[in-house]
Amino acid sequence: MKWFVVCSLVLLVSQVRAAGAAENDTSSPDDEKALRQLEWEDDTQEDDDPALWSAWSPWSQCSRTCDGGAIFQLRSCNSVSRCKGSPVRYKICNMQPCPDNVEFRDIQCASFNTVPYTGQMLTWTPHYDDDQPCALICRSHTGVVARLAASVRDGTRCRPGSLDMCIDGKCQRVGCDLEIGSGKKVDECGVCGGDGASCAQPLYHWAEAPVSLCSVSCGGGYKMSQAVCRNRVTGVDMDAQLCNASQQPEPQVVECNTHRCPPKWLTEDWGRCSVSCGGGTRQRNVICTEEANGTRSKVP
Repeated sequence: MKWFVVCSLVLLVSQVRAAGAAENDTSSPDDEKALRQLEWEDDTQEDDDPALWSAWSPWSQCSRTCDGGAIFQLRSCNSVSRCKGSPVRYKICNMQPCPDNVEFRDIQCASFNTVPYTGQMLTWTPHYDDDQPCALICRSHTGVVARLAASVRDGTRCRPGSLDMCIDGKCQRVGCDLEIGSGKKVDECGVCGGDGASCAQPLYHWAEAPVSLCSVSCGGGYKMSQAVCRNRVTGVDMDAQLCNASQQPEPQVVECNTHRCPPKWLTEDWGRCSVSCGGGTRQRNVICTEEANGTRSKVP
């Protein structure tokens, strides 16, 4: 488990109390003042002597009852000098699916349906902003997009279909092992953290997919194709990272519509008139032709 530095301990203390853990919190106002003034180094370094830190507080209540939330513990630095390590640590909790299958962000947006906005009642649904994945930004039924809260609640997914989770207003990476900060992904055999070598026939494989239309409708033309990562069972295109990058084929130019084109009559330009006045005639040739590989030729 990798722990993350969070700079606002006062906020976290209030979250613990709000979660019903106040009976286990022995900190005083003076303690909180000391916490506000505390400096610590980031957790890329190992902890100092454990005696420099207080004991970890009890785990907070889970921020969600289902579909993944977060719990945390706090500790304080007992040294007059700077402590190494983090004063807070998180882990995921209650990962069982929710029975109603409603997204957590939807619930948070909908909670503002009963709050007047610019003097009117609106119905809100989530609006995702890649630059602010953990802000509660919602769209009304009238098309208004507004940031209704500075941050979503802990455990809210950073984006649809992702395990990454918003914690303390920041998007934290979550691996397929459901560990915060983990970079593990499901390999092409469907194994979390695997190297793709555990199955005889990988679940994900490279397949060719067209990226352009054929250059002609008959007679032989060309089109471009590129490789896409595809689920062998469902046939659904997947993220390219799930397939073995070393086996990815290069984009190709392939032949298409190689069937013969039906013959067509081709008319040439009219010739000069046979006389300059008094009524004459002029002629033009009409030729039966067919097209193959972009070249038109005369049918014998």
